[in-house]
Amino acid sequence: MVARFGQPDDGHTAETRRQVKENDSMESRLWTIVRFPAGVWSGGGKPSDSDYEECEVYRIPADSLEKAKKKAQSIRARLVKKGSDLPTQNEPYKAD
Repeated sequence: MVARFGQPDDGHTAETRRQVKENDSMESRLWTIVRFPAGVWSGGGKPSDSDYEECEVYRIPADSLEKAKKKAQSIRARLVKKGSDLPTQNEPYKAD
């Protein structure tokens, strides 16, 4: 391919280059996600936070808080379906 008008000669459109750049800039971080006894999901604090004493606690790697909540909800559904013990503050679920 011939580069035209100063455009990179990488075979990608401007849209594709933008998407690749956005994906490269997204950083996954480890989120603390909790489910309170009333069924409300929250996150962002430390697993040892005293507010979470009665909560199910999940440690989930994700790009955003919302994605981490969805992953934790999915994990919880599988644990409930299997009849497994749910995570606690003393023994949080740690996703890979």
